[in-house]
Amino acid sequence: MKFISWLPSFFFPLTLALKIIDVLVPRYADLKQSVILGCNFDIGHGKLYSVKWYKDDHEFYRFIPEDRPTIQVFHLPGIILDLSHCNMRKITLSNLTLQTSGIYRCEVSTDGPKFEMVFKSANMNVLEYPEGNPLIEGVLNRYAVGDLLSGNCTSSKSYPQPLMTWYVNGVQASNNQMENYPVLVNPEGPLYSKAVGIRFKVEKDHFQGPNEELDLTCEASLIQEQLKWRKMIVIQSLTQSYTENMFLEKYRNNINTINPGKHMSTLVALFVASFTHMIVHET
Repeated sequence: MKFISWLPSFFFPLTLALKIIDVLVPRYADLKQSVILGCNFDIGHGKLYSVKWYKDDHEFYRFIPEDRPTIQVFHLPGIILDLSHCNMRKITLSNLTLQTSGIYRCEVSTDGPKFEMVFKSANMNVLEYPEGNPLIEGVLNRYAVGDLLSGNCTSSKSYPQPLMTWYVNGVQASNNQMENYPVLVNPEGPLYSKAVGIRFKVEKDHFQGPNEELDLTCEASLIQEQLKWRKMIVIQSLTQSYTENMFLEKYRNNINTINPGKHMSTLVALFVASFTHMIVHET
């Protein structure tokens, strides 16, 4: 074991130099939330002189342990610091705005005699996340084969404007099945809401699985579909069409209150509707 002490120092990894291990900056930040930026560094055998933070090459935060006070702040649009949660290894940004987006750089330097300096950068985009999943309207919970399914889906306000998509049993709906509506812009700020419609004839193959269900999903996504919000409804199969079912429900609800003549007229109307539905399906 004695021969190890004779080896030159270059046989061992050097860990004495100043280095930044990582800069912890979220890629996306919610406009409604605070965000913590971290700078994980190792000064080796050196003595820390300062830690500085920059946004787009403009300094806004400086930590020098030998100074009093140890923290200095420089005004920058879009930057508001929560100083109660700032130190030499992390800073907290509050009251985010769209101007808070940018490239953030952590710069660490040591005191003499070496006076080393290292830095590392990362990009952050501030978005307005939707307050909830999309809202589906006009779609019923039960359909029969041959019925026309029609409805709309609207996203919550967000920035940037979302991409809206429908999925039928996990498969993206075709352009012929969807209808895009104009984007709604919130006058209070650059926030967007978007709606998309869906319309197609229900086929037998749409009902899948042992329970014969149709899964209909509306999706709102931001930043090239990297962030997604979804709303799904499960549709059951009807043995009669929607029109026939309405006749049956009305008949069952009123069978005890109608007179014989009206009873007969209701049955005749139901028979005519059912016969017409059969002819349509056969053709």
